[in-house]
Amino acid sequence: AEGYDRLMKMHGYQAEQIADKIGKSRSYVYSRLKLCALCKQARESFFAGTLDASTALLVARINGEKEQKRAVKEITEGYGGRPMSYRDAQRHLRHKFTLSLKQATFSPDDAALLPAAGACSACPKRSGNDRDLFGDIEEADICTDPQCFEEKRLARHAQLIALAEKKKIP
Repeated sequence: AEGYDRLMKMHGYQAEQIADKIGKSRSYVYSRLKLCALCKQARESFFAGTLDASTALLVARINGEKEQKRAVKEITEGYGGRPMSYRDAQRHLRHKFTLSLKQATFSPDDAALLPAAGACSACPKRSGNDRDLFGDIEEADICTDPQCFEEKRLARHAQLIALAEKKKIP
């Protein structure tokens, strides 16, 4: 991952060029590059062999160091101190760290709701916007940033309260 990252930054390579040179797919290169997003604790678990590359990639997709640390702890301690299998980790992380935009109480297309975040429909953390990274997630409208999702939910809640107060609805 770090080698591919250096090739791209220092020598101007594109992921497609690296994929051609190593005989792998573009998705493979992008997924390996995503491993650079692992927090220190997750990297240590990866290098120690506690997390394999596939499971480490699942953790790398989680936004934020605090959440990644929590995920690593839950995965590595798993069931009775034994690490979870890849499949169990995948299921666990999907349940704990992703949300369906179909169940959002706000409009995913509303870029003005939380201007700093923009619309979910254009967000790179929406599963449908990066199929190379989120190929294992079948639904396109899955949010992989629970913190942003919650901020938007709270912003919409505040909007509704303000609207009710303006209309003098009890």
